[in-house]
Amino acid sequence: MSGAGHTPGRWEHDDVFYNRDFRTFVNVVSDSQSSFVACVSADPMHRDTIVANARLIAAAPDLLSQLEDCVTRLRACAKLHGNADWAVDQMCAPFDAAIARAEGREP
Repeated sequence: MSGAGHTPGRWEHDDVFYNRDFRTFVNVVSDSQSSFVACVSADPMHRDTIVANARLIAAAPDLLSQLEDCVTRLRACAKLHGNADWAVDQMCAPFDAAIARAEGREP
């Protein structure tokens, strides 16, 4: 389980909408708690980028959870097959750094 402290649950992004200043907005919400998570905005000319950013933000909890599971499985598999800890640590270092950043820790 992640120590990130973020809003739990699956996150989804809403449809694109515009405000009176003609800015483009996409909200990211948690379906498990009906909570507002984030709002991505920019001028309407960058609609595709805004939607792509919202999609990436909405996928973040799943990505973090899967990465944590992957690191755990890699370490268990290496231990089972007697691989050197230093090699596994070196292989997992970028993953550990990404998880630390997601949890607000120094990588």
